[in-house]
Amino acid sequence: MEKWILTADQVKIHYQLCGRGPVMIFLHGNSQSMKVFKKQVAYFSKSYTCLTIDTRAHGQSIFLGERMTFSDLSEDVFSILDKENIKKATLLGFSDGANTAMLLAAIQPERFTELILNAGNLNFNGLYSILRFIFSFINQIKNWFKIKSPTLELLTEDTGLDLTDLSQISAKTLVLIGQFDVIKYGHARAIKNAIPHAKLIIAPFASHLFFRTQPHRFNRIVSHFLKSVSSDKH
Repeated sequence: MEKWILTADQVKIHYQLCGRGPVMIFLHGNSQSMKVFKKQVAYFSKSYTCLTIDTRAHGQSIFLGERMTFSDLSEDVFSILDKENIKKATLLGFSDGANTAMLLAAIQPERFTELILNAGNLNFNGLYSILRFIFSFINQIKNWFKIKSPTLELLTEDTGLDLTDLSQISAKTLVLIGQFDVIKYGHARAIKNAIPHAKLIIAPFASHLFFRTQPHRFNRIVSHFLKSVSSDKH
């Protein structure tokens, strides 16, 4: 079901609900849209109500401002959850979506039961140096030509969290990166160590876009994690 919400700062956010069962939220990465989770929604909608969201300035969501932050993105998600009266949910975020997911779960830990952080970074230094150079160079070029792109600027933004903030997260958490990811191994391990009840998987022969290039394998890993969490509850 296709839906829209107008936020407090007058941003029109597009989102969809699909499937049945407990709610599972999907948050996409930079310069993507909810469509990137097509294979995940097809798989998990058999057991979950899948909530996919076009982040402000992405997909069909409309944003006319000049700057956005991860705090803005998290507030958008909370607005949707409040509108839909969603009290509890599983949360899966990729890249910038994982960054937003960490913020959500740290701010309102009681609201999220399971958390899958796929290739997230708390801060810009969590990326390998070559990526930091590329993203900084892109933004410098943009500034030279006076091009406004809040989406590109978000690539170099920090979440506003530090490792101590992650101790507030109560959700059972899977930190997942690929062997050939853009996220430093040490950074992913630090996130895992900072979150209570978290585990880390570094998927062999997987890239940053693991969920897209190997969707069946990615879905099995996430499904196994969710089933293991469910069995621990009983």
